[in-house]
Amino acid sequence: MGALTVTTSDRGVNGNKRWVRGSVAFSSSYATGGDTGLTAAALGLDAIEHMELNGKAAYLLEYVNASGNILAYYLDYDAGADGAAIQVANTTNLSSPLATVYFFAFGT
Repeated sequence: MGALTVTTSDRGVNGNKRWVRGSVAFSSSYATGGDTGLTAAALGLDAIEHMELNGKAAYLLEYVNASGNILAYYLDYDAGADGAAIQVANTTNLSSPLATVYFFAFGT
């Protein structure tokens, strides 16, 4: 449950650092704590020092370097009190709204 599909599209070297561009597709059953699989090893890196993800379909995304997970959040803005971003519920199907999320990773 909660495994990302990772696709790399481009890679290169900048000084003594390496970078990778690509996309991830979320699963049909999001796991509390984030979908897994975007690790340094999966990208052919030894370590990820910086990760950028494009938010998509009104979701905010956060990369957790220690685990390689991506957390998905939504905002609770309604007619009542506005709150902080809320993590998507366990087992939510994100495979359609987050089918192609682009990333840029920089590391060693």
